[in-house]
Amino acid sequence: MRRVAKTKKVVWTSDPHYPFQHKKAENMFLDFLDDYHPDVVMLGGDVVDFYPISDFNKSPERRHTLQDEIDSAQPFFQALDKLAPRVVFFEGNHEARLKKLVGKNPGLYKLRALELPKVLNLPTGWEYVPNQK
Repeated sequence: MRRVAKTKKVVWTSDPHYPFQHKKAENMFLDFLDDYHPDVVMLGGDVVDFYPISDFNKSPERRHTLQDEIDSAQPFFQALDKLAPRVVFFEGNHEARLKKLVGKNPGLYKLRALELPKVLNLPTGWEYVPNQK
């Protein structure tokens, strides 16, 4: 007799770019997760924009700090942690801006406080996949 593997319900999302996320889309996504009960949610990067440390010209209309951006994503992380038994966070090119900043300041290299999961205060148990892995 053949065994049939249990199907896993996987949800993939990416690019909310906190603090520039679309609030209505965020609420719809969280409502969907609450109804669907996924086994795993995969965050495909660019969850936080890291706009203040980008190399691009900055708009004076977007006045906020890097900490403001990180803080703006915390309610989403907390909600997701409650709605999914497993979350995998894939670093995107926007999160990689932090590595680029560290690369320009070698004295910060290997500073554990600047590891992305710590900087973003990702919930315990989340899997983190560095960029380009």
